[in-house]
Amino acid sequence: MTQPNIASSLTRRLRVETAEAHARLEAATGFDLHRPSAASAIAMLENFHRVLTVFEPAMLALLPARLQERSRLALLEADLTKLGRAPERRSFAPLWLPHHKAEAFGALYVMEGSTLGGKLISRALQKTADWPLKSPNYFDPYGPQTGAMWSLFQDELLDIPPADANGVIHGANETFTMLESAFAREAVS
Repeated sequence: MTQPNIASSLTRRLRVETAEAHARLEAATGFDLHRPSAASAIAMLENFHRVLTVFEPAMLALLPARLQERSRLALLEADLTKLGRAPERRSFAPLWLPHHKAEAFGALYVMEGSTLGGKLISRALQKTADWPLKSPNYFDPYGPQTGAMWSLFQDELLDIPPADANGVIHGANETFTMLESAFAREAVS
């Protein structure tokens, strides 16, 4: 009976201990749910692509089984192609990459959590006249299964040994900070 408490404790810690970094990243993206635009969404997709071309392979090396079914890089590249934006393999040197499984799991927490916010972004964009993408897309990769996929991911927290909890939280915070930095660097460029 203690296992679910460990998982819910880690889930709670992740939510609380990453809240500040999460809020900074949301602000850095520059996307406004109340005034969505295709231009801002495309800029966000291009920026995520720049990061994920480097970041996702690093995560895949540490969590091959978990990431295989959750990889969104191909979907992101297909979206950019449909939007008439050839996915560029631009040089990007992330400030941080996960070094062990616990950190990679924290990074995956950020990436999987982004599907919840992405669903909101996708809904907002569907209301704009100039947004051609339907689900599935990078923002809404699981369509109606988003909630179920998030629940499955939270269940995977049961696999995390309590001794690795701090590493998971560190990985999540570093991922948020690395993404925020990537958006800030793009804004300056």
